[in-house]
Amino acid sequence: MESLKVSSLIDDAGREYAAFRRALRPRWWRVAVDLTLGYVMLFATAWLLTRIGSASIPALCAAVLVAAVSFGYWMAYLQLFLHEAAHFNLAASRSANDLLANLLVASWVGTRIASYRAIHWQHHRFHGETADTERSYFSALDARFLLAGLTGLSALRVILFRRERLRAADLPAGGSRLAAQLMALLVHGAVVVGSFMAGHWLVALAWIVGMGVFFPFFGALRQLLEHRSATASAMIDYRNTAHGRTTRMFREGPVGSTFGAAGFTRHLLHHWDPSVSYSNLGEVEGFLRGCAAARPHLAKTSYRRAFQELYGR
Repeated sequence: MESLKVSSLIDDAGREYAAFRRALRPRWWRVAVDLTLGYVMLFATAWLLTRIGSASIPALCAAVLVAAVSFGYWMAYLQLFLHEAAHFNLAASRSANDLLANLLVASWVGTRIASYRAIHWQHHRFHGETADTERSYFSALDARFLLAGLTGLSALRVILFRRERLRAADLPAGGSRLAAQLMALLVHGAVVVGSFMAGHWLVALAWIVGMGVFFPFFGALRQLLEHRSATASAMIDYRNTAHGRTTRMFREGPVGSTFGAAGFTRHLLHHWDPSVSYSNLGEVEGFLRGCAAARPHLAKTSYRRAFQELYGR
């Protein structure tokens, strides 16, 4: 897809992509609705857990596990909007974009949007190379990867690597790193302590498990499914050997559109034209499907099928 040049694309109706692109306008209402959905689902999960009355220990454990998966899933959903904010597509003005990103998204993970943006732009610059800053796809999808994701080990590796990259490249940290980390401890602590004090210890426990286990797992798995090549080998260390550029398109649906929220189902198109708002990627896909040169690149798969194809690689 990277080989396709914007200037050369003309659809079957004779429209040039450059002119089509200039006419696109982000749907800010869509961003607001989608972002709100993440918070609604977090609150709904907590509320449903508080409705559980007396039950057996196995039933309570099962309820906590299901809620923990839900908490982790929807936090991973919310964090995808940090990516959108890195490209200044969360709000109409850049100042509002960064303010909303820091308050509603970055505050949960102990970072600032400026810091994440510096790291993420290196991903676009070095995608597929050993210097890529977003590298979950360097690992083979196997039992070891799944275990590292579910124990938080992969998340720790990401944190330490990004910190080292910011320091080594003298990239901007976007304000006090310590202040951002303290903010994350504060907001998560408020959820846990507040739940305990309100007598909702199931919510507190599910939140701890969800944030510590399932949230980082879903994030690492999603990135691998997007960028891991079907010809990759578990025997190659891609920290030392270039993996090559790979990005997939995924079918939408209740799972696809939430696991791959904020346009990640069309992440291939984002890598091709990174400044387009995810709220317009459907229109971009429609245009490209009208271009003979682009159609062969737009095949879609599902996250389940990609998992099956990549497992062991």
